[in-house]
Amino acid sequence: EFETGEVGQATLEFETGEVGRLASGAVTLRDGGTVVYSTCCAAREALPDAGFVPLTVEYQERASAMGQTAGGFNKRERRREFETLCARLVDRPLRPMMPQGWAFDTQVLNWVLSFDGERLAEPLAITAAGAALALSEVPMSKTVAGVRVGTAPDGTFIVNPSRSQMQDSRLDLVLAGTSEAVLMVEGFADFLSDEEMAEAIRVGSEAVAEICAAVDAWAARVGRPKRQPPPKANDDANGADEAQEDAGEEAEDGGDGELEEMVMAAAGEELEAAFRVAQKQKRGAAMGRCYARLQAELAGAMAARGWTEPQLSQAFKRVSSAVMRGLALRQGVRSDGRGLSEVRPIASRASVLPMAHGSALFTRGETQVLAVATLGTKADALRSDDLESRVEDPGSPAVKRFYLQYHFPPSSVGETGRVGAPG
Repeated sequence: EFETGEVGQATLEFETGEVGRLASGAVTLRDGGTVVYSTCCAAREALPDAGFVPLTVEYQERASAMGQTAGGFNKRERRREFETLCARLVDRPLRPMMPQGWAFDTQVLNWVLSFDGERLAEPLAITAAGAALALSEVPMSKTVAGVRVGTAPDGTFIVNPSRSQMQDSRLDLVLAGTSEAVLMVEGFADFLSDEEMAEAIRVGSEAVAEICAAVDAWAARVGRPKRQPPPKANDDANGADEAQEDAGEEAEDGGDGELEEMVMAAAGEELEAAFRVAQKQKRGAAMGRCYARLQAELAGAMAARGWTEPQLSQAFKRVSSAVMRGLALRQGVRSDGRGLSEVRPIASRASVLPMAHGSALFTRGETQVLAVATLGTKADALRSDDLESRVEDPGSPAVKRFYLQYHFPPSSVGETGRVGAPG
């Protein structure tokens, strides 16, 4: 699903649905040859002690975006100071728009996958992140977008100028907001008057409002249904949960055979129907509803026998495994409804990123790989630092001219988690 529009000097092309299908929201935003990919994921369980907005924003520029290899001895992408500053630039306008009482761990990840040297990535990252949240299950108060404002030689203001246009600009202003208000401004100017700065902010805010209106209309067509903040848990409930967790740690078997029999009798047919659902997220939601019903139905029996919540959880997992195995052995049906000899749909597309030396997107079912190839000189080779490689020439360790690097972000499986330097 695409949405395209011109804002100032930029032609913004939004895309969703091809990459990152398991994320709650995933948007690829293109302006010229610059491509920013943003994902949003929110945990299914609320944090018990969220006295703050549980939002994490990450930003990373890939060296392959310009057809280069990463520097350093290991030739790996690593966290850099300007990326932390850009992540904060994205975070600041998003955080005030998070719903009151939202206690689900939420993570927004941004990658610059292609850079043409002209179309600048920072405002694109703000806009792509805002669009990913707008399409996601997170009930944001308002859609957020960002632009850069510069000046032309004649003093007129330019929205989303190119890098070349910024060379002669007396203003470098990054502005973010909603369709109704400005949330953040950051930048510097070369002795502009108060009136000129106010006009620059007005011009930028109008462009932001235009983008937000387009994203809102797009999200109404293709966005996910919104989740609601949970009721605030009281201290007694939190203490009971902690006591159950402690009891579960002591019960290594997670429950006895009687409990498993009760779970199988109460939920076996519902689990079998859930395992036939083809889409992973819908299948997970069906199993979640089954477990919630089971908790309510067996509450009395559990209290009478002294069973704990962790024991029920472990019993449910074992019964789920037994049901899934039974479907495959007795009926020839796998967990997503496929037959034993049926292959997931396969698709591939080459030249996905305009500025990379080589790129391809491979999709098999709901599993995807975005592969990028970069050519380099001898200086870009990966040096080996083990002792064996130093035997022939201690002063010149062996090098690898061909090497693979692998990155598995948590949003690729629709989850939140720690994000650090790959590898």
